[in-house]
Amino acid sequence: MLTNNLFKRWTYKFFAPDLLQRGTYEAFRRLLEHDRRCHELIADFQDLFFKKQEPTEWTQVTALYDQLSEAVGAITKELTLISAREATDLSTYYKKFDSYIRFLLQPESNRTDPPYIICLGEPGMTTQLGGNKAKNLAEIYQNFDCSVPPGFAVTTNSWNSLVAYNDLRPAINSHLRTLDPEDNQSLLDTSNALISLIMSADIPPEVYQAIQDASHDLVTGLAAKTQTRFAVRSSAISEDGLNSFAGQYRSILNVDPEDVHHSYLQVLASKYTPSALLYRITAGISDTEASMAVLIIEMIKARAAGVIYTTDPKGDKQDTLFIHSVQGGGEKLVGGKARPHLSCFNKKELSPVKESGSKCPIDQEEAKKLARLAAGLEDFFGAPQDIEWAIGDGEPVILQSRPLKTIIPIQDADPENKVDKPDLPLLYHGGVTAAQGRGTGVACFLSTSPNPQDLPPDAILIVENIPASLIIFLSRCKAVISTMGSSASHFSTICRELGVPLIVEATDIKEKITHGEMITVDADSQNIYLGRTEDSSTAAGGPLSTGKNHPYFLRLQTILEFITPLNILDPEADSFVPESCRSFHDIVRFAHEKSVQAMFAIGKSGSRRGHRKRLETALPFDLYLITVDDDKENRKTTDDDTITIDQVESIPFRALWQGLTHPSI
Repeated sequence: MLTNNLFKRWTYKFFAPDLLQRGTYEAFRRLLEHDRRCHELIADFQDLFFKKQEPTEWTQVTALYDQLSEAVGAITKELTLISAREATDLSTYYKKFDSYIRFLLQPESNRTDPPYIICLGEPGMTTQLGGNKAKNLAEIYQNFDCSVPPGFAVTTNSWNSLVAYNDLRPAINSHLRTLDPEDNQSLLDTSNALISLIMSADIPPEVYQAIQDASHDLVTGLAAKTQTRFAVRSSAISEDGLNSFAGQYRSILNVDPEDVHHSYLQVLASKYTPSALLYRITAGISDTEASMAVLIIEMIKARAAGVIYTTDPKGDKQDTLFIHSVQGGGEKLVGGKARPHLSCFNKKELSPVKESGSKCPIDQEEAKKLARLAAGLEDFFGAPQDIEWAIGDGEPVILQSRPLKTIIPIQDADPENKVDKPDLPLLYHGGVTAAQGRGTGVACFLSTSPNPQDLPPDAILIVENIPASLIIFLSRCKAVISTMGSSASHFSTICRELGVPLIVEATDIKEKITHGEMITVDADSQNIYLGRTEDSSTAAGGPLSTGKNHPYFLRLQTILEFITPLNILDPEADSFVPESCRSFHDIVRFAHEKSVQAMFAIGKSGSRRGHRKRLETALPFDLYLITVDDDKENRKTTDDDTITIDQVESIPFRALWQGLTHPSI
């Protein structure tokens, strides 16, 4: 393309100089328009970093960059038509920076080839293929002495294959580009559209058959058991790692093997529920970086189930194991709808130290076995663990083990900022601390504010239960109080990640607080006060808490280093050359300056002489006019190097000049 432009330009220079001059002028006009657009887009990128306090949907960042790249590329093309010599090297630097930025914007290409299935007992289960949930369970299955349900993972390659087979990526990106996560209706509309896309998609034949074969093998291996059922669970790449995605994706239980393909699609589609979308965006993860694997395991008919924390997530009792247990399956516990029994064990001695809550659904010997397994899993993975377990007819079964996020207590993190007891009337004391911190705001009962936009920006949310889907309200919440739930629920994990104070098991809270009154919640002491404090909000934030050290902003900052800095300033300096460009801003600056110089040089030499005239004026500056029309026959020409305003035929310019020379100016 560059060679063609150069050849065309030199041909016009020798055989059609007037046509070249007009073409140069038109290219200059287009370049100025691209220049304006580039500066607008660069400013938009700066706003993403400096003005936005929350991450932006990454598809929108990519779309913004596509516009900027196109505009900068157009500038280099137009400069070729104006001053080919100056543009020769500039295009090379544009392509270099463009490749750097696209590498930072996009992950490695997602693979669509086999394996589509990996069994828990097989080698080769990685986070990239099976997600952290499946990888961790496979490591336990193969290397740790405990009971794990048999099963297999439908890999991320299968998800990528489904997206490619149905050509879904353009439609997915189109919906995500228009998503406004702060607008609940936009969130719901986008979610519904994307879920519909996935549920109406066809599973690629090779993936369908792989799931069919693996399901048949699993049923055959469980032939001794009657009425085999599956649990179909999410295992996304970004889940159960630095970001928990706790409760954001679906788990479908008691699935008939004949229905496994439909359940597989349902779990994939849960990637786009409103709460999952909001969580992913808040975490600063792009949609293509959150590829979904699905874990399919034997369904355990649980007599009791629960969650074990191998240390205190609040950072206090680090030598204690916390066993939360409920009767039956554990979904009501992690879903924030149950008050569990809590058994605490000394981690080193594996001896019970405390019990509380409802009636314990397991005996002391089973509790000791669970404590021993939990301590062993913490040693096995080398970090505190959040473990889901169940007990059916026999030994305890491990269903999941993921890293447990712990928070440094606020007073330990900064003793100088220790929060004093507020001098306010005490309204309520009770409940259990699920996420630390203090928040002041307006008491809001969820039943009276079903839409997040209906909440004030400083709401104290008061609810019956704490499902993980409540994340859509948290951007407007200073604290949350629940009459049910536990610190082992998925929503509690999210609040700790976001740094939102949370009190659970506040049984009679609605009798003590009036909707709309100003209150202060001190989750650490389980105290609620009437009124506002000066230190209105303190909380220990986890990986999802915002700030410029958030991974999203660090990534964006790296990208901006190739976009916004202006390094070449002085057009007269020897360093004002393409080789000195270090950013898109430099390229835009260089192209603008060189194009202006080229336009002022028109008419100085050769066949173009006579088209560039200096306007005679008493004003203290030189102004040169250039003829760019095609009407040679009627053009008024003169050999003089100057021209008077009476000789100018352009009506718009004469009007401009009349204003510039008005006596009042």
